[in-house]
Amino acid sequence: GETKGFITYSLAPKAFDETGGDINLNHYESVSALLNQTLQVEFKIHKAHDLPEKYSSEVYCSYVWVDEAGEKYETDKVTKNTTPKFKYVQNHDLFISNYIAENLQYSILMVSVYGKLSDEKMEGLMKDFGDRPHTSALLKDQSANNNGEPFYKGGDDQNVMKIDEEDSEDDTSPKKCQ
Repeated sequence: GETKGFITYSLAPKAFDETGGDINLNHYESVSALLNQTLQVEFKIHKAHDLPEKYSSEVYCSYVWVDEAGEKYETDKVTKNTTPKFKYVQNHDLFISNYIAENLQYSILMVSVYGKLSDEKMEGLMKDFGDRPHTSALLKDQSANNNGEPFYKGGDDQNVMKIDEEDSEDDTSPKKCQ
């Protein structure tokens, strides 16, 4: 797809021997050379920038760490900001086994940035969906507050169009999706 913004982060690995002393990582060509050692990775997510205005409400980052547990981590949410600063720091300790060495070599650490539409933008989309359901059929039939109620009122089935029906060019009357 298209680029919808950028993220700034850093990874700082440190290795320790069995006595807890620092290991100089410049002396090792690959992670496999660190078998049976502990690697500590300080992962920082600094900020995101150039995010679309419409998705700049409750912005947060999420990633799944590369160890055997595959635990998901998230930053705190930042409200209404196209350049959110996260100040996120997480230290991950990895005991380098054959599995971890291979996983680090062949897998990708993917950091995802999420944001949601503001309530005002969501209400506008729902109104647009009610006015032109045949062009906006992918939107959910719920209001922005997710209370489960349909966004439209009334029970006049003559003006209701099922999502899988096609609107004929001759019929220009407003329809609601069901």
